[in-house]
Amino acid sequence: MSTQAQEKDIWMNDMSTLEGFDFTKFQAEAIKQLKSGKPLNGKEGVLTPLIKMIL
Repeated sequence: MSTQAQEKDIWMNDMSTLEGFDFTKFQAEAIKQLKSGKPLNGKEGVLTPLIKMIL
């Protein structure tokens, strides 16, 4: 598994429940991903994990 895939798995696992949600961590990671060119929405979007968690 690539480092990027491992980071994504950790990112998704950390956001699996609202109770464990750390907005500051989410914000920092979202900024990092947006600066690297990742889209805001869509299947691989920055906000997709948050949207899935809410729904």
